[in-house]
Amino acid sequence: MKLTMWIGRETWERVDPNEEKVETGPMGNCVSCVAVNGKDVRGFHGAGGIKAINFTELKRAVMDVAMAKIFVVFNGNYDVLLNQIKEIIDEEAFAFIEWRLYESSDAIIWRNGNVTHNGSNNPLPCRMRFISSLMPKPLVKKIPPPPPGLPPSARAAKGIPPPPPGKPGSRRPI
Repeated sequence: MKLTMWIGRETWERVDPNEEKVETGPMGNCVSCVAVNGKDVRGFHGAGGIKAINFTELKRAVMDVAMAKIFVVFNGNYDVLLNQIKEIIDEEAFAFIEWRLYESSDAIIWRNGNVTHNGSNNPLPCRMRFISSLMPKPLVKKIPPPPPGLPPSARAAKGIPPPPPGKPGSRRPI
């Protein structure tokens, strides 16, 4: 089955139980998702990104269970996608779905869980895999304090007050 891109689509396409694969079709700036829960397989080609996909339908269909998976195929900014997935998880209160992220311009998601590039059939590496409730938190970079021996002009430029006289790092005479 090949997913169709419809702008303004509201429902996921159901995949026939006899189908072994789902093709995303050319991606551009779109994101395609395939949700698998046993024999219930649904696909959605989100025109314009993952926020165009109706995840409320998955919540109503009781897809947020252990062993359920969402295969996300994207061809864009990875960090933006992760932030949007975090928003979706929070909005829909997903807890159990396993998310698998793949970067490709055109992919095939096989019922057995393999993901390949459409055309070459080469396997695609999974960029990230996580359970909704265990989604990795974004890394917060801590800025280290400046070294103690900065000249006064550098300290002033960074808004750092001069050290008290006689302390290490001071250039003032004792």
